[in-house]
Amino acid sequence: MIFRLIGLLMILSVSSAGFCAQLILSEEERAWLHDHGQELRLGVAIVPPYMLVNGPAGELRGLSWDYIKELEQRLGIRFNPVLASSYGEMIRQVRAGETDLVYGATSTPERRQFLTFTTPYGRLETHIFVREDHKGSASMETLAGHQVGVVQGTALHEFIRNNHPDILIRSYPDSSQSFLQLSAGEVDAVVTSVSTAFAYTQRNGLHRIRMEGPVGLNYEMSFGVRKEIPHLTSILQKALTAIPEAEKDLIAQRWFMPRDPGKVDKAMVLRYLAYAGVVIGVLALVWLTWSVRSMRREVSQRRDAEGRLAFLAYHDEITGVLNRSGFMHQLTAPNEGGRWQLIFVLGLDQFRAKNEIWGQRIGNEILRRVAERLQASLGTQGVVARIGGDEFGVMLKQLNTLPELMIKQLLKEIASPLLLGDGSVQLVTATVGASLIEDHADLDARPEQPLERAELALKYAKRHQRGSAAFYDASMSGNESRDQHWKEALTLAIRRHQLFLEYQPQLCLRRSKVIGFEALVRWQHPDQGRISPAEFIPWAERFGLISALGDWVLQTACRQAAEWRKQKLPFDYVAVNVSVRQFVEAGFADRVLMILEQTGLPPRNLELEITETLFMGDLETVRVTLDKLSGHGIRFSIDDFGTGFSSLMYLRQLPVETIKLAQEFVLDMATDASNYQIVRGATHLGHSLGMGVIAEGVETAEVQQALRELNCDMVQGYYYSRPVPASDITPQLLESLAQRAGHRQEEVV
Repeated sequence: MIFRLIGLLMILSVSSAGFCAQLILSEEERAWLHDHGQELRLGVAIVPPYMLVNGPAGELRGLSWDYIKELEQRLGIRFNPVLASSYGEMIRQVRAGETDLVYGATSTPERRQFLTFTTPYGRLETHIFVREDHKGSASMETLAGHQVGVVQGTALHEFIRNNHPDILIRSYPDSSQSFLQLSAGEVDAVVTSVSTAFAYTQRNGLHRIRMEGPVGLNYEMSFGVRKEIPHLTSILQKALTAIPEAEKDLIAQRWFMPRDPGKVDKAMVLRYLAYAGVVIGVLALVWLTWSVRSMRREVSQRRDAEGRLAFLAYHDEITGVLNRSGFMHQLTAPNEGGRWQLIFVLGLDQFRAKNEIWGQRIGNEILRRVAERLQASLGTQGVVARIGGDEFGVMLKQLNTLPELMIKQLLKEIASPLLLGDGSVQLVTATVGASLIEDHADLDARPEQPLERAELALKYAKRHQRGSAAFYDASMSGNESRDQHWKEALTLAIRRHQLFLEYQPQLCLRRSKVIGFEALVRWQHPDQGRISPAEFIPWAERFGLISALGDWVLQTACRQAAEWRKQKLPFDYVAVNVSVRQFVEAGFADRVLMILEQTGLPPRNLELEITETLFMGDLETVRVTLDKLSGHGIRFSIDDFGTGFSSLMYLRQLPVETIKLAQEFVLDMATDASNYQIVRGATHLGHSLGMGVIAEGVETAEVQQALRELNCDMVQGYYYSRPVPASDITPQLLESLAQRAGHRQEEVV
């Protein structure tokens, strides 16, 4: 009787699992499928693990791909995948009509303007992720004023931009880049789904990441179809409904890593409860036999785990030396070997760049080898700890030589070539900030003070001379306070619209007309008045705010240029300066294209001004970004040409249209023979390379006439106009400037 009951329950369970809605299409839908079913362009992007991933042979795989194959089989159609370079690029392509639909998108107000959506076939809970050493808990409210990594073009990007404007968004093409930047300390937090975080932290070996509170928007995975194809949305909706629940469960179990906390299938839970009720008696017998053996094994494993956790509580997982907590514990613990005399922090120079270029594995090996060298050099006289991403802390009790000489010798040893396990050789240099512990009463009262002072000294040394050592003195605290004040002030200026743009016209000498405007950022401080860009732009570079500032300038200038086009103002482009750090950031090209799309400015109306120092770094990365943006029609010019270092070979190979002569050569070229010859040679060089030449700093009619005789193409300077607000740019102003550019020297003498 019992076995019959079990069989009946199994049959009912299988029948229930196999039940699905019947797929019934209208005649109009079937006709549409017949005409278009083999030519559907499906936008895809690699977003493991829950969307699409590359398999071993390069094929597409993943949760969404399984759904796509189900839809193809049920509808008798074939999707033609169009692989985008990033998720943001995939959304841009479908919006531009380059694809017909995308495989996974959350319905948002912006997207509903150009897409229609099926009901979701998956739900992903999103959370905030921070480094393990992040102080306190993190929520969307506490992240105000902090830099947060978000994948460009995602629903989270739109949600944070619209609902949390005080958060400084750092956009990246994928979550891998955002988590690497979080690990390196470039951003304060990352927001993404739990499954994505699990996949990327495991892939990149990032273990010191913790999950914090929810973001407030969960991903609802739906097929997004262009509004021009309404039939396709209803067809896909009917086909999704026809997929059995059991098949959906199998797909979800196969790809969620870990299973998303928001994914709960009530029908599946009920079925499992029915199974449990039938087999619980059998399982009880099996469990009684197995439990004793299992408990012994579990006790052993738990002891191992507890020992491991106890070790990691005070030790760094990568290097094996103490971590920051272990370092502070040693600093405050009573000991018999005397009191601590010296504490210093050693920071590796340009380590983040090495990590990005050579990868996490090489970076971790460098950290291990540096830790080994420190321990070997200090022996039993000191304590070594890894207290930050690329920083080591050292404490010493006995000083057998002058601290300056000891640290100098240590820096020399660190700088010796490192032979790594793969046979490669890496050169590493370091900078040190040190603090002598003279008053142990202060140490007892506030034990973290010596480390804080050493970290202040390290910042000072890095700012003034990398590769050297600096010892703390009281003035550094004052400098740090001033730096923090201006960092906060500049952050608020970006968020509270204290910044504004002025525009300086650029004119064509041959045509005697205004052809463009250079956007120049200004800061009106509520207390200090107008602050010069020569002051606050270096601050932005030093405080890590240059990308946020640059993105604001780019978006504001593009929005204004789009408005001028609506007003039918005649001009060719708006020019925007881009810093080297901003240009080489991951995802920069995608951010520029998205800003153009959001503001409605055609790419041909944007010129980006870059400097010669850009070509002194990773030229291949620079070339890829230049090619991608110029391929969309964006033009490039080299600013301050002649003041840096330019290889003619590079200039010939890169898509640069214009060189801009530095104003220090132009200002007095009419009276200074050497400057005249420099301008003459640079103009000839630019023309021989097929580039246009613009002279900046034209302030007199004599200089304009000299440039005209040298066949200089374009000019800019106070002779025509100072930088002016956008409201002053009128057709009347352009006409008067054109007349001035047309003046000949004999007319004004």
